[in-house]
Amino acid sequence: MNKSYVAWTILGAFSLIIMYIGKELGGRQGLLAAFILAIVSNSLVYFYGDIRLKNLFHSKPIQGQDPYSLESLVTDLANRLHMPAPEIFICDLNTPTAFSTSKSGRAASILVSRPLLEKLERDELESVLAFEMLKIKNHYTFTATLCSAIVAGTLKPAEAIDYLISFGKPFKEELGPVTGLVAPVSAWLVRRMQSKSAIFQLDQLTSDLTTKPKALAKSLWKLESLVATNPQLVPKDTAHIFFMNPLPKYGWSGMFQSQPTAKERIEKLIGQYPI
Repeated sequence: MNKSYVAWTILGAFSLIIMYIGKELGGRQGLLAAFILAIVSNSLVYFYGDIRLKNLFHSKPIQGQDPYSLESLVTDLANRLHMPAPEIFICDLNTPTAFSTSKSGRAASILVSRPLLEKLERDELESVLAFEMLKIKNHYTFTATLCSAIVAGTLKPAEAIDYLISFGKPFKEELGPVTGLVAPVSAWLVRRMQSKSAIFQLDQLTSDLTTKPKALAKSLWKLESLVATNPQLVPKDTAHIFFMNPLPKYGWSGMFQSQPTAKERIEKLIGQYPI
């Protein structure tokens, strides 16, 4: 089953729960209000899920000079994949990584950080872009964007409640009681939406497209060490969308490490580790 269908099913179930609660609390008027709320929330998830991610990381489209020739790289890859070329954005992240957004394959964008452009060779950068474009073409990006919105819709209210009950003071364990209940469920959903086998398959498709499996392996090898030395506390609901998860592996951030390790991916790709 296409995982986007699973995500929409979860959204539908969530909407039914809202309407049931509305009916129980307010009768017909409550049901009507809950129905409108469900329609609005589903519309926001679909139409603005990708915009939310762009705004979250202060992304700006490439304008004028393109010193890294990103547009020519993406156009060439798009021609080979027989798909529209996604728009390229530079995002405000201090760690080298990239991710993509789309609405079911349409209005697609790839967002890259400046450290990624500075640290990778051209063939390695091509592999990262090819990987993200294959995610778009195979609808993984749409599913990840949808999943991010769903997880944010569960984690953010839980964190807000914890903030209120602690009177604005952070919890020593870094995880409040309500968030502690919600976070494992959210992390399970992320892992359900993004399986390791899907990442391995995308790695192989990238290798087939670029005919440079070692370039992808080298990019994974480099980025793993660079992210480990300079992790970034991005919102947990976004961690799974990145080419290389920028979260630290300690604390409750570890719950949202859904991608396979670079070691696993490289061994699957070229049969050896280290390179």
